[in-house]
Amino acid sequence: MLLATLTGSTCAGSERSSEDSTTYQQELDDARARVESLLPTASALQQQVLDDSYVTPAEADKTAADVIDCAAKRGVTTMASWDSGDHTMAFNTRIDNDETMAVFDDCWESRYSLVGETLAIQYALSDSQVKRLEDLMIECLAKGGIEIDRWPSADVDPAVESMCYDNSSAQL
Repeated sequence: MLLATLTGSTCAGSERSSEDSTTYQQELDDARARVESLLPTASALQQQVLDDSYVTPAEADKTAADVIDCAAKRGVTTMASWDSGDHTMAFNTRIDNDETMAVFDDCWESRYSLVGETLAIQYALSDSQVKRLEDLMIECLAKGGIEIDRWPSADVDPAVESMCYDNSSAQL
């Protein structure tokens, strides 16, 4: 049995050259275009929430409740919680089998995915924030005994990285 947690996340990454900045901006522009292109086929609630291209925490809660209701009607228990620190909604579902996962995926995709993507775009870090986050992460990781030149890095203990990320992102 698996407990699945799905969250929306802010866009962040490592140090960017001017070419990387263009790529980062292009990724944000592509994500906006994707949301716009899929909006006509989205649930009525997602269309209503995204009508002004901005998602409030209350709107995120409302669409999360729609996911929970969708899953419950199909026998799957799901919970959701809003994280005001990183502006994400976390969904927790007990995954017993492939069918349970398929139900959750269908409900999330059809009832929340565009809202989650809009939240990620809405709270995306600026290039200067991304650079500051990388600097703070490298400094924090060094204090934890992990020496790296660039972050993100595969050579990092996930527990230390998580603690450093929480501390570093709070300083942005």
